[in-house]
Amino acid sequence: MFSFFSRKTEREEPPRVATPVDPNESADAFFLACTKGSLEDAQRLLCEGVSTDTRGEFGATPLIRSAEQGHAALVAELLKHNADVNAQDDNGDSALLCTSRMGHA
Repeated sequence: MFSFFSRKTEREEPPRVATPVDPNESADAFFLACTKGSLEDAQRLLCEGVSTDTRGEFGATPLIRSAEQGHAALVAELLKHNADVNAQDDNGDSALLCTSRMGHA
């Protein structure tokens, strides 16, 4: 007999980011965690001292990428760690503009 309540529902977890050793690798891993929406990995890297204002491709910050991808919990975490809300990428786009353009605002 099939029971609806016997089925397990699993929440899809974002892929884990490997723990880097080199500071440059830490910045890359942090940027990747923010882009992919891995809150746990981003929190771990923040505790290890990575900068919230690391720059990635096209001058984007982790806050810009997280906002653009719609990772609200990650955006909140970055703001708690004083990420620069006024930072702009190479095109002059801010986190607010990117999140609005992608329909997350």
